[in-house]
Amino acid sequence: MAGVSNKTRTGSDGSVESSTLREHSKVHPTDSDVDVNDVSPVSDAADGAGKKEEEKTKDMASHGTMYRYWDGVDKLLMFAGIIGAIGGGVMLPMFSIVFGELIEAFDPRNAVDFMGLIEELALIITLVGVGAWIASYMEMASFSISAERQTTRLREEYLAAVLRQDVGWFDAQEATELVTKLNQDALDVKEGLGSKAGMFVRFESMFLAGFVIGFVYGWELTLV
Repeated sequence: MAGVSNKTRTGSDGSVESSTLREHSKVHPTDSDVDVNDVSPVSDAADGAGKKEEEKTKDMASHGTMYRYWDGVDKLLMFAGIIGAIGGGVMLPMFSIVFGELIEAFDPRNAVDFMGLIEELALIITLVGVGAWIASYMEMASFSISAERQTTRLREEYLAAVLRQDVGWFDAQEATELVTKLNQDALDVKEGLGSKAGMFVRFESMFLAGFVIGFVYGWELTLV
């Protein structure tokens, strides 16, 4: 065919190899010439995702690390919050005692003292409710104020640490990563130092108080 050079070469074994076939084999290699490991975009993407997941996995901070930003005022606030949480947790088991006395007051054999006993128990229930409200407010206010103060110091320390970095460090960070850490992580720490800590103390004291009251007033059940 005109315009196409097709030189042939005879090998030692008598085979004829065309120059056109040689060029075609260079452009389109056979399956045996291709290494699958060299061209594996799926595996490369999976490896990259695995590395990102490993980089994101971090150890959780201990409670001692979270409380390293408190001062004397925060200690007083948390002490008051612990007292309030214990009081709020004890009030509910105590209410069960008063409620039991109220049920026993409906005894027809004591009709003479019925009204006087009901008034006394109603006053006790009111005092228990007021005490529970004061204890709960004391718990929530003290833990919330202390958590806000410590979180503010945490934000200041984080911002100061960011500003001490060089320019290359900022180039390696994502645009929204710094803002997310400054806001979301600080909110998580605030929740852990505030409401979660108060709830832990309150529920633990409620469990212990209920356990003790149950054994004192119903110790006969332990013999069954």
